[in-house]
Amino acid sequence: MKKILTALTALSLGTVLFASDTYMIETVITKNNKVIDSPSMIAPIKQAGAVEAQKANNKYELLMEVDDEKDGVVTLYTNLTLNGKFHKQKAIVPIKEKVAINLDDIRLHVRVIPYN
Repeated sequence: MKKILTALTALSLGTVLFASDTYMIETVITKNNKVIDSPSMIAPIKQAGAVEAQKANNKYELLMEVDDEKDGVVTLYTNLTLNGKFHKQKAIVPIKEKVAINLDDIRLHVRVIPYN
């Protein structure tokens, strides 16, 4: 709980300071075609947004960082720990478009939207 409060406080402060370079990251986490959760987070550019939760038998922590926006495309860094197993991925994501990122047997459906 302390981690979540710290992350939310940092995100709130970051949103105020970097409002013009802030993104909402919408996700759907699936494993074996079953939805685990669909968290969203706010992340200033080059700062990780974070969410962690326990859903049914699945415990996860998800960190995502938006970097290098250019011509409507961003680089998205993803770190997911699901039930103790760590997954890391870098993806090129068009702004406002849904993209699927494969992490072994896990799939993240992601959409990055400018947030004002």
